[in-house]
Amino acid sequence: MRLLHVIEGLHPDRGGPPQVAVALAARQLAAGHEVAFASHDAKSEAVGEFLRGRGLAACERIEVARCGPLGTRAFAAAMTGTARPDAMHLHGVWNAILPQSARWAREAGVAYGLTTHGALHPFPMARGRWKKWIALASTHAAMLRGARRIFVLNDEERDAVAARFGASAETLPNGVDVGPEPSIRSRRERPSLVFLGRLDWTKGIEALVAAHRRVIELGLDCDLVIVGNDWGSRGSIEAAIDEAGTRERVQVVGPKYGEEKRRILAEASLLVHLPRYEGFGMAVLEGLAVGTPAVIGDRCLLPGAGPSMGVVVTESNPDSFARAVVELLREPDRREALSRAGRHAVVERFGWDAIAARCVEALSPMGNRR
Repeated sequence: MRLLHVIEGLHPDRGGPPQVAVALAARQLAAGHEVAFASHDAKSEAVGEFLRGRGLAACERIEVARCGPLGTRAFAAAMTGTARPDAMHLHGVWNAILPQSARWAREAGVAYGLTTHGALHPFPMARGRWKKWIALASTHAAMLRGARRIFVLNDEERDAVAARFGASAETLPNGVDVGPEPSIRSRRERPSLVFLGRLDWTKGIEALVAAHRRVIELGLDCDLVIVGNDWGSRGSIEAAIDEAGTRERVQVVGPKYGEEKRRILAEASLLVHLPRYEGFGMAVLEGLAVGTPAVIGDRCLLPGAGPSMGVVVTESNPDSFARAVVELLREPDRREALSRAGRHAVVERFGWDAIAARCVEALSPMGNRR
C-alpha cells in the first residue's frame, strides 16, 4: 500500500505531530508499505536528518508551496510526477495544507484519514474559537466529513467530535520507542524532577514551578529541569522562577533529542507534568519507557494512567502535586515498583507497530468504514 502523510511541518521542534507522523511512517515502511510526506518544510536539512535518524532516508518527500485560495491546485501540482497514493493520512486540523489536500483527495477518489493530535477537544477549541468556527464553516467541515477515519487521543475528544460535528471518531493512542533499559536511573546528587515538552501556555509550567517551590518548603531539596522548545512561554516561566526564588534549583535547558533526551529522562527521579490541558501525554510515556515514574495532574488525559502504568495522578493544583511528589521521593521502594510497572505498560500497550498497522487497516480499500 502506498501511503502519503500530510503535515504542515516535519521539523522536530514543532512538537508531537511530526514525531507521531514520522514514527508511523517508519513502522509502515518496515512493514513493507511505501510511504511519502507532503509538507511545507520537507526539504530542510534538519528534516532530512530527522527522517534519516528514524530509518526513513529512502522516503520520498514532497514540498508543497504555501498558498491561499489556489492551494488545492498547488497540492495537485506537487503530486505531478509522483505515484498516486492509495491513501492519505492528514495530521492536525487547522493548518491550510490539510483542507487543500483533503479536497484533492476527494476529487481524486483517494481515501484519507485524519489524526487531530488533540485539536478538537473542547479546551483547545475554546482558544481562538471564532477563527476556528469560521474555518469550519468554509473549508474544514468538508475535510472532517470526508475523512474515512478520524483518530483522536482521548475519549473526551471523541465525545466532543460526535456532539459538535456529528462525526464518529476512534480513540487511538500515540506510541513510544522502547529502547534498552538504562542501567542507571539517577546519577544526580539531589533528587531531580524533569518536565519534557514545549514551553507553551497549555503546559502549565508556571504552576509546576510553584509546585517545585512547595516541594522545597516541605523539606525536600530537589532540582527542577525544564526541557523543551520555546513556544512563547519562556518569559513567563523565567518570571515564575524569579517569583518563587528557586533560581538555583531550576534549569531551563531548551530542546533535547535522541540519546541526550533519553539520558536526561533516565537520570531523573521523577517526570512531572501539571498541564492546564494535555490531550495525551507522550512525554510521560517517554519517561516511563526508560524506567522513570511520573507524577501528573488530572488534566493530562493519558489513557489508563495510574499505579499500574507507573504514574501517580493528582489534583491539578500546586499544593496537591507537591505533596504527591514529596511522598513518592521519600518512598524509594514504591518508586522502584512504579518504575518497573511503567516500563512494562509501555512495552505492552504503546508499541508503534500495532498503532501503525491500525492506521493502515482503517485506510485500506478493504478497511472498515465509519
